[in-house]
Amino acid sequence: MAHKQGIISKVYHNYNDKTGKPLPNDKVNHKFYIGDEIFIIKGKYIPDFIKEGKKVSFAYSIWSPQGADKAFNFVQSENNTLKIQELKDQAQPDTSFNVDDFEKEAMQVASDLNATLTVEPIKSFNKDQYMFIMAMCKSALESKGIECNKESIDSFIKDMKLVYEHNF
Repeated sequence: MAHKQGIISKVYHNYNDKTGKPLPNDKVNHKFYIGDEIFIIKGKYIPDFIKEGKKVSFAYSIWSPQGADKAFNFVQSENNTLKIQELKDQAQPDTSFNVDDFEKEAMQVASDLNATLTVEPIKSFNKDQYMFIMAMCKSALESKGIECNKESIDSFIKDMKLVYEHNF
């Protein structure tokens, strides 16, 4: 089973045969194009979103009858449910952040609550300390120097933080 996604460029159906007579339900199919490839949905009913210009994602299988020089791409279905979905364009949320606006808003909230605003610096991540502690912890666990439970590992990590701060 293959997967494809893209924008539908054309949609066709064959409700009637060449003479204009209605086809039986098992002979009806719908075709839609994504680029130069043709994909077929078997059956009389198709999802409402199968229209030109819509972006879709679906699973399909390739079938080639014996003696045919052409393979057909059929949209997969499971329990009479097509494995196809419409991909909607989602509006991107505003992720811009202005420090001055945030500070003004925070001051306004603090004054509304009659509170004082204090700013505390964020403790930065020390990668060297982290690597030292993890290496020591791994070594102690592998050599069975500490037990493998939460309390002993937490205690060991606190001890290694003190060792690191004292020596480095």
